[in-house]
Amino acid sequence: MSNPVGEFERMKKITKQLLYKKVGEMDGLSEMNMHKEAVELATRILAEEQLDAPAFNKALSAILIGGNDIEKLKELIQAAFNRIPNREQPKARHQMLGYFCSIKDMKTALEYVSTPASGGELLFVMDVLLANDRLDEAEKLFFRSRNKLKGIKNVFDWGMLFAAMARFCERTGRLNEAEQYWLHVSELDEPILRDALSGLVKIQIIHAWKHLQRGLRQIEKFGANIDPTAVLLPGNHDKLLADARKELETYCEALEKIVPEKDLWKFGDK
Repeated sequence: MSNPVGEFERMKKITKQLLYKKVGEMDGLSEMNMHKEAVELATRILAEEQLDAPAFNKALSAILIGGNDIEKLKELIQAAFNRIPNREQPKARHQMLGYFCSIKDMKTALEYVSTPASGGELLFVMDVLLANDRLDEAEKLFFRSRNKLKGIKNVFDWGMLFAAMARFCERTGRLNEAEQYWLHVSELDEPILRDALSGLVKIQIIHAWKHLQRGLRQIEKFGANIDPTAVLLPGNHDKLLADARKELETYCEALEKIVPEKDLWKFGDK
């Protein structure tokens, strides 16, 4: 007499072996820089009925590395995650967080925030908290991150940690502190280097915006300050202020191309 339980376990084992055969093929394609083919195989893996967290993570990683227009895969990816056994889903939450951050869906990404286990995860979590105006939680994460500095030995995680701290300081208007964190990151030959270099420039632009705004307020203030006893030719006072305003407005046009005035709130400007 056949054993139904034994037969089920045997088929389950075979299914898993076939799944990981596909995962192995996908890894091989990625290593050969055949990313298009790897992504196609990854989508087939995510469509499998029986899926575990390691296979899911590898498939989604291949998509994040080599995929184009990955937002259209949202339903496939969400359904695949839901098929992972509940006890394993926590192991795949960081990949889901990374995916939704990649497609700029920060509201959905918030659903997958958990305690970060690496510098990369910490940066994603910080970005999501800031994007959703969860500043109290972001502040707690900032201080936890600062306490972890001495324990980090991996250069990549070091850079990501400093980047997360810089972004928190930018958002809360602590620009001088943000500048110091970005300076640390700018010394590292890591993927976050571009963010550091542009971050350093943007901080100087924010300083320039503040001086420009103050200058325009001063012009408005001094516009009414005409001293009838001053030794000035008629119209000189107004012309000087008009020339100053014109020059500042020229600077305004240049700054607007780098950091638009409407985005100053992202740097703690009220």
